[in-house]
Formats: sequence, C-alpha cells, structure tokens
Amino acid sequence: MRSQQTLTDPKSNDTYGIGWAMYPDQGHEVVGHAGGHWGYFAKAEFIPDLKLGVVIMTNCNYPQGDIGPEKNLTQIIYEKFIPVLEKKESKPVFDPKTIDLNKYTGSYSVQGGYANAEVFIRDDTLHFSLIEKPDFNARILPLNLNSFYFANDPGKHEMFNFYIDETGNINSLKFLSYVFKKNNK
Repeated sequence: MRSQQTLTDPKSNDTYGIGWAMYPDQGHEVVGHAGGHWGYFAKAEFIPDLKLGVVIMTNCNYPQGDIGPEKNLTQIIYEKFIPVLEKKESKPVFDPKTIDLNKYTGSYSVQGGYANAEVFIRDDTLHFSLIEKPDFNARILPLNLNSFYFANDPGKHEMFNFYIDETGNINSLKFLSYVFKKNNK
C-alpha cells in the first residue's frame, strides 16, 4: 500500500500509494491518510523509520486542508518527538558478539540443592540445562550484557539474569523466580 503509484508532485514532493499519501518531513518519510466533511476531520500519519504515529480526530467547520488545527498539532508533535527518537536511534546498538560467553559458564545451584543447572557453550552459543531435567537444554541469547532470552522466543522476553560480584565475576543467575548461585570450582 506504500508502493508509489503516482508521479511525485514537484511542488510538494508528495506521492501516493494505495490509499496513503507519502511525503518528506524533517528528513523522514511520512505516510498518512486524511479525510473529513463539514463538522469533522480525521487523519492518521506515521513515520516508519522512527516508529512514530499520530492520529488526530476533531470536530471542525472545514473538510480538510492546511488551514486547521490538526496541521499545527501534527507539527508540534513532530517537533517534540522526532529529535528525541533520532537521538534514541543514534545510540550504539548492543552487539552480542562483543561479550565473552565463557564468563557465564559453570555449575549453578538453588540454595538447599532444590535445583541444579549447567551453563555451557556449544556452537558459539550459550546453553542452559537443568540437571534434574536432562531434556531441558535450551539455547539462550543475550539481550544485553547480563540478560538473556530463549533463542526460540521471537519476542525476546528476558528470562535469565546474571549477577556480578564486586570483582566483576558472575556469582548468580536468576531464571524465572529461582536464584541459582554459581558453584566455586
């Protein structure tokens, strides 16, 4: 629906897909659709690369155009949020290849011997295995330096948290509500 279906208007730089207008604003492509009649007006716009959307609905005496408050309100929203989102986008992205997986490996136990786990590396990926349940052997991937998720979870929900001591060494692991202390070698 966002594939260009018309020539770009040389005056406004607008073009149209199927039901969506597309135009540049503050260096970003804006996609939107507006409409109304005497007494009301609505529009929805979004900036895909910033994942920012604006929906405005208003009662008014003009069907649409550049004369209503929605145009000014949209610009106010863009002026406030685009710089914030651009800064967020410019932050360095966590690169999981930069972490040393070896520091997480080892044997872990819940106090009282209730459960025991082994964290090890196989095929350049960290694995978590419950000793009492040998079939529970899961690949885990990093979200950041100390939080991991199940490799087969497309939502990347945080499931494992590793904690460090004052010397910077891993001393425990939390999985669900269980805290596993790292066993000394």
